[in-house]
Amino acid sequence: MTHRLSPPRLALAGVALVTIVTTAACSVGNAQPLPASPAGRVYVTNEGSNSLSVIDIATSKVLATVKTGESPHHLALTPDGKQLWLTLNKGNAAQIFDPDTLREIGSVDLGEPSDGLAIDRAGQRAYLTLGKGNAVAVVDMPARKVVSKIAVGKTPHGVAVSPDGRKVYVTNTEDNTVSVVDPAAGQVVKTIRVGGNPYEVLFSPDGRLAWVSNYLTNTMSVIDTATDEVAGTVPVGRQPTMMALTPGADALWVTNQGSNSVSVLVTTAQREDNRIATARQSHGIAFSPDGRRAYVSNTGADNVSVVDTTTGDVVETIGVGTRPNGVAVRPGNGS
Repeated sequence: MTHRLSPPRLALAGVALVTIVTTAACSVGNAQPLPASPAGRVYVTNEGSNSLSVIDIATSKVLATVKTGESPHHLALTPDGKQLWLTLNKGNAAQIFDPDTLREIGSVDLGEPSDGLAIDRAGQRAYLTLGKGNAVAVVDMPARKVVSKIAVGKTPHGVAVSPDGRKVYVTNTEDNTVSVVDPAAGQVVKTIRVGGNPYEVLFSPDGRLAWVSNYLTNTMSVIDTATDEVAGTVPVGRQPTMMALTPGADALWVTNQGSNSVSVLVTTAQREDNRIATARQSHGIAFSPDGRRAYVSNTGADNVSVVDTTTGDVVETIGVGTRPNGVAVRPGNGS
């Protein structure tokens, strides 16, 4: 069933509310611990400048920027927060950084470039999409070694692991499908047809639903994971890409790269409730640990919009590297 909705409200940030943060990032070359960040940190991959930036949530200042491999794309923290993994669009390895020092502490040879990245709740397996190889690499995280490559559809990009670890969903951008992978069997057990050019996928915390952003049809597919079938379709902005759930999982925020905005979906009703203007080519998104702020990378503006989740206003804009892409947040622990 397709859900229809009236034109969304467009929340425009007032000029007086927006602060442009232009503090220059320092390069961490001696691998010393970063300043304490009790409120948490935001990590951003800069695909155009081959770098990784870290932002302090309390001050909205860039604490440091370090060089990475070529074309860093997506990133994810391990469940214990001690490692930061990132994919490279133009490199043959996944890189691993210490999130407290931004020192590279390891890598995994994939043999080809990678796009999406998902880590299971146990921190034992990582799944990386190999867009050129039409496969998903399964990585033994403690050993930092590829244990298998599972064939999926054409040009896979997004990947997500179900909360119980029994399913892995993979978006296939050229096939307009989602591959359902049984990680225990190491193979695709079902293929779900969704919208045009499915970009990313995300499971609900209880694992009952999964959302897929369809880049070319400007929609979100809602999948019932019990049947692995599309249960609904929700129109959003132009070229939806990345998404994140609010800490309470009552709303799903979706970046719309083609309309420079974020769509806010009510998860219980599966409809768009609001649309927030950000900056050019909004792409990655993550929430602060308390849910009061959303951090949106703007690929075409070389910055990150900080959105007040209560008012929908962009309250700060933080300059980072060139073509920022993936965004991840680590809760504060005083270090």
